[in-house]
Amino acid sequence: MSRRAIAAALVGMTAITTIAGCAHRTLPGHTVYRTVTVTPRSTAEASTSPVAAVRSPSSGKIMRKLPGTCDDLLSVGTIVDALGHDIGGKTAFVVGLPDATTGRISYLNCRYAVGPGAPTGRIEIGVSLYRTAAKAAARIGPTISDYVAHGARSTAASVDGRPARLLLGGAGADYAPTVVLADGQRTIVVTVHGSTDPSAELTRLALVADHRTATN
Repeated sequence: MSRRAIAAALVGMTAITTIAGCAHRTLPGHTVYRTVTVTPRSTAEASTSPVAAVRSPSSGKIMRKLPGTCDDLLSVGTIVDALGHDIGGKTAFVVGLPDATTGRISYLNCRYAVGPGAPTGRIEIGVSLYRTAAKAAARIGPTISDYVAHGARSTAASVDGRPARLLLGGAGADYAPTVVLADGQRTIVVTVHGSTDPSAELTRLALVADHRTATN
C-alpha cells in the first residue's frame, strides 16, 4: 500500500487496514491506526547528547513481543531529544498484528510531524518483530531492491556497529531518504522528509529505535 493510501485511512478516523511488503510501506497484516495530537517541546529542552543517552547492548533473548508501543518506546519527547530540535505537527501510531506468511509477530509504525504537507509524517519509524533472525534478515533485501529500482542509491552505513543501508535519492515521496537494518528478530526502517542532513538524522533515529525496542 502506498503512503497516499495509508494517509487517507488516517484522516479523521480509527481504522483497520492491510499493509503489504517488508518495511514502513510494505509490511502485511492488519493494522490499527490511532492518531494523537502532541505539544512540541522547546528546543532548549532537548538533550545535547541524545544518542549517548540511549546506548545499551542488545539482548540475546528470544523475543516473543515488542516491549511496548510508540507511546512509551518512541514518544515524541524521545524523538525531539534524539534530533535536538522540535518537530511539530501531529503523531500517528500504527500497531500491526501477526502475519503468518512472513513470520512477523508484531509491527510498530510511528509517524511524527504529520500535517497537510506531510500526510504520513516528516519522520516515520517502522519496527517489525519476526519469529527468527533469519526471517527478519530476509525482509531487508526486497526493500533495498525496491528503493534502488526507484532511483535510490544504496550505501553501507553503521548503526552502533551493526550493518545498515542508507537509501538516498529515490524518486517521489514514497522513496524519501531511508535507512534499513536488521537486528536479531527485528527490522528497523526509518524515513525522513525534508532533512538538510538525512544521513545523520536517519542513523541517529535508527539507533534510538533499535535500542528502545530491544528486550533488556
